[in-house]
Amino acid sequence: MIVQPGELGAPPTTTAQTESRRFTEDIGGRDATVWRTRSSDGYFTGAQWTAPRVWLSGTEQTADAADVEITIIRTVRFPST
Repeated sequence: MIVQPGELGAPPTTTAQTESRRFTEDIGGRDATVWRTRSSDGYFTGAQWTAPRVWLSGTEQTADAADVEITIIRTVRFPST
């Protein structure tokens, strides 16, 4: 997927989900929708902010590695406006 500057792309989706958690959390002083999904292909993690229009996503093979990705996502900070 190619996302142009200023566009908000859709977070990746998977089929055959066996466990999915989606929640809103304050990250970097902004509300973000965070997800962690387990499927037969592994673990999919990410976060999406509406302001600024940013999203991050990752894939991992183990639950521990997916937890590390969520921890890294929680370190995102935005410059003051």
